[in-house]
Amino acid sequence: MSHFRVLRFHMVKIGGHPGHAALAQCPSTFHLRRMNETVDLDVFTFHAIVWLDSPQSCPYRSSIALYLCHLLVNWFYTGLQLVIHVSDEVKNLKREYKCSQKLLVSKMGYFAEVTTGQKLEDMDISVHCDMDTFDWLIRWIKKETVPSNEWPLLDAGNVLPILVSAAFLQMDPLLNTCLLYCHDRMNEVIETSDTIGGLNDNNIVRLCDMFSNSEVEQLEDRRDKIKSRLYTKLIVSLVDSEVAPQRGHYSSLRNVFRCAKCDKLVLSERCLRLENLCYRVPCRPENMWLGRCGDILSFHDRDIKWNLKDHIVSLFETLKSWREVYWRLWGECHFLYCGVCRSLFPVCQMQWCLYHKEAPQFFTMEHQRTVTFPIGRYPCCGMKAFRFDPLENSPGCQFREHDPVRNTQDSMEIFKIFRKYEKLISVSCSVQIVDRQKLSLQFRLKGMSVMKNLLFCYLQACLKLIVCILN
Repeated sequence: MSHFRVLRFHMVKIGGHPGHAALAQCPSTFHLRRMNETVDLDVFTFHAIVWLDSPQSCPYRSSIALYLCHLLVNWFYTGLQLVIHVSDEVKNLKREYKCSQKLLVSKMGYFAEVTTGQKLEDMDISVHCDMDTFDWLIRWIKKETVPSNEWPLLDAGNVLPILVSAAFLQMDPLLNTCLLYCHDRMNEVIETSDTIGGLNDNNIVRLCDMFSNSEVEQLEDRRDKIKSRLYTKLIVSLVDSEVAPQRGHYSSLRNVFRCAKCDKLVLSERCLRLENLCYRVPCRPENMWLGRCGDILSFHDRDIKWNLKDHIVSLFETLKSWREVYWRLWGECHFLYCGVCRSLFPVCQMQWCLYHKEAPQFFTMEHQRTVTFPIGRYPCCGMKAFRFDPLENSPGCQFREHDPVRNTQDSMEIFKIFRKYEKLISVSCSVQIVDRQKLSLQFRLKGMSVMKNLLFCYLQACLKLIVCILN
């Protein structure tokens, strides 16, 4: 009685050479009917349909396995040979390379794509590129047949031409290797190569995905070959809906808007990790309301004439550098909470904590010297002071540094990055001219309306409670 059995053989490279295959069992006599392969970088796996005349074990199973592996290697590497004509117009050189069709198609996705439905052997393959680069690529795809110490190596001088060629020929494993090499030795590549600025946007995006903002800042690129392009890609990443802590992004600019009342840039709460953050950024008094828990919330009005694109263009026209534009935007979308003035602030305004140098003085009543009026003034600047002030975020006459609360991992990392690049992120207080007297008067005149709103909310809540009790 005849038997059929499908055996799987694994051929593993040992020092760059095919090693022996191990068989669990083998027939006494066999006839190889069909062989098909699936190829990986380091392990070849193929199936053989074997005709079994006897299910007993064979004492020559190791020899049979080695023979089958030998057949596979010869078929894969020395099968149908294709001739590739390479021309190097710069060096005025021409050369022909021979390569197995299966190997060429499996390693270079470009040829697999352009030859779909066609016979590759019927096509004339001509390549116009640098001769040294193509020779390196041919040696790379044939590296499985030579010892590992003879494999082609990357260096700062050849990595960029090979990266460009690998991207065009769709050699993804080699492309990832080149990108990783550039990431690990970018300063050396920048110093050695003058063609790094010629990388297309796709390669720049993939390269930028490997960098954090701190790593980009540490690059030594005096001639600005690639650093500005990396910063533009970081700006694009900063607008993504999902935050990327591995890149130093703990917030997003995607839902940023400018308030039409206070002119502050505010982020919608749905794109931030801090709950209801936009309500906690102080606005003008008429936009403040009392929350359910007794806290004062700010309701910002979106300025429909403002958009993020125009804001970025305006920043670039002012700062003249994509590096500075990126860090300004980073500082505008990352917020911390100040434990002194008890308000949320963008880290670019770290030095904008308003305060009065002297304590307020309240006027005494004419007939009762021991009793003071609820209204006084600050001796340091003459601004009015209110003993019962519903607004916690009162303006001051002096600026000082905020004291941020760092009680979460994100807030600690944000503060750490700010301290590291404070000169790039921080905006000087002199940038915005503040008329403190006018601002104070405007706040205080509207303070009464705020008090009315707060009292109205309390009365309304009490009435609802009384109605519920009566019902």
